[in-house]
Amino acid sequence: MNLRIVTNHLPIEDAYAHLVIEKGKKGLGVGSWVVEQKYKYLCTYIDAARSAFNRWPNKVYIDPFCGPGRIQVREESFTRPNGAVTAWLQSLKSKAPFSKILIGDIGYVCIHRYWFISNSIFTKK
Repeated sequence: MNLRIVTNHLPIEDAYAHLVIEKGKKGLGVGSWVVEQKYKYLCTYIDAARSAFNRWPNKVYIDPFCGPGRIQVREESFTRPNGAVTAWLQSLKSKAPFSKILIGDIGYVCIHRYWFISNSIFTKK
């Protein structure tokens, strides 16, 4: 197991339990494949590319359909960060932080606003 991959360390304590959670189409939770495959591959790619990423001063992550920032996996009692937050955490852990993150979705009160403002290197200069 690669200890640099953040999905190997989840779940993360949810400081935003009062905000919207993505629970999938039927409201029962997203499939476990989201964390076990999709986010694992995303994190593995970010970590593997860290040397290449650090060759450029600007690294941009774009996710125009990212949802509210948190997911609940079917049959789990806790929430997890979604793909955009997971990518951000992985970029920090891999020592190749994104210089800009462009996110959005329709109809959500996004945790991203709170997450990136309070935890971002952009506000800690």
